[in-house]
Amino acid sequence: MIKAKDIKNADDLKVWLDQFPVETLEDQGYLRSVAVKIVHRAVARVLPLEGFFFERARLDDLATLPFLRCHLIAFGASIMPPEELTDFVRATAAFDATYVLYEGYDDDIVDAAAAINVKEVTRCAANAARNVLTPIKAFYAVRAAFCTDCMAIEAGEDIMGLQLWPEAENPLVGEWENLRDTLRNPGGGNYPDGWDFWIDFYERQLSGHTLPIDLIKEITVSDDIDWKSDGRTINQVIYDIRQRYARREDIAQTS
Repeated sequence: MIKAKDIKNADDLKVWLDQFPVETLEDQGYLRSVAVKIVHRAVARVLPLEGFFFERARLDDLATLPFLRCHLIAFGASIMPPEELTDFVRATAAFDATYVLYEGYDDDIVDAAAAINVKEVTRCAANAARNVLTPIKAFYAVRAAFCTDCMAIEAGEDIMGLQLWPEAENPLVGEWENLRDTLRNPGGGNYPDGWDFWIDFYERQLSGHTLPIDLIKEITVSDDIDWKSDGRTINQVIYDIRQRYARREDIAQTS
């Protein structure tokens, strides 16, 4: 048996996950949720290190949007009820959206969410973790935060409400600020306000105050968004969806 505090690599994670009970559908749904949450948060922490994709946003935002969309899909998959996951993944054409990912992090997360066999869930989660838990900048901080998430789960906490770096300063804050500035750089062909949703989406994860799942679902599966369109068009539609959602929430609160 291995405890969360002793997890040091992807193989340890798989052993730890495989200790969870899987006798009932409820057990299996919980394990799936736990696995996807852990690795999604691990991937989200290192997103700023994928900045070379975002550098291409200066020339071609079609290289940036599929990457960000994968994080949106993985986030949704990490917090949705198990009975909705398979349809959610299918509706988002998740695998078509992952073609630009450097290591396939989110491809593995989506595979984990969609897997029918619960053992396949833990294998895919371990694959995603293996790509994150490599010698990169801030490796020890990334691994420590990863283990903190696992220990919080052992204590019965929902880690999606925790800060992305729960026990330390964000060691990649400079990389994130550079990436954020790149997205807002009008000199690179971007319009500064067009990426506000994506920036807010990530910064809400950093703080532990995530965007509403209903809004995430609506954006991810919306028929109004042509994901093969240009960035300005896609981001404008996302802005319109977010405005409609805000108006509905205002009406619901005042009625």
